Amino acid sequence: MEILEAIVTRRSHRHFTQEAVTEAELREIVRAGMQAPSGHDRRPWLFLTIRDRRKMQELLPLSPWWEALEEAQVLIVVSADAERLQGIPAEFGVHSCSAASQNMLLAAYGLGLGGVWLGICEGHKSYEAFRAILGIPDHARVVSMLAIGHPAERKEPEDRLDRAKWFVETWGATAKDE
Repeated sequence: MEILEAIVTRRSHRHFTQEAVTEAELREIVRAGMQAPSGHDRRPWLFLTIRDRRKMQELLPLSPWWEALEEAQVLIVVSADAERLQGIPAEFGVHSCSAASQNMLLAAYGLGLGGVWLGICEGHKSYEAFRAILGIPDHARVVSMLAIGHPAERKEPEDRLDRAKWFVETWGATAKDE
């Protein structure tokens, strides 16, 4: 699969079969995450992978939007290590971990798997409970979660190019169709 084709055709999947994600597949997904660009080349990401169904079930009451955890074969929690970000703005950790998250979703897709980015935000009422359930240390700022598995459904690609959101040279001047 070509890179542009993967970017344009990848879709979020929230329903998965019971087929396992192999260790080799998971290693390739995490490797792709670690290939992401990072602010000041700090590579602040820390990845926690979870296959334990009971742990995933414990997280479900924390958000009505995390139903994908009911069927996901693996959960990847992506955190920024504050210790690696000393001397630069903490937002570089969020940016770096976001790039890693997207790389991992594309890698999963390239391996024939599906995934969805599940939101978790510092300051949200469930954030500290989430950290406590998973034993995440204070120096790790959780940025995202990725639910991964074999997709239970096929989704058609969707072209999302919106020229009204693409400005050229001047704010508000939109791109023209060719």
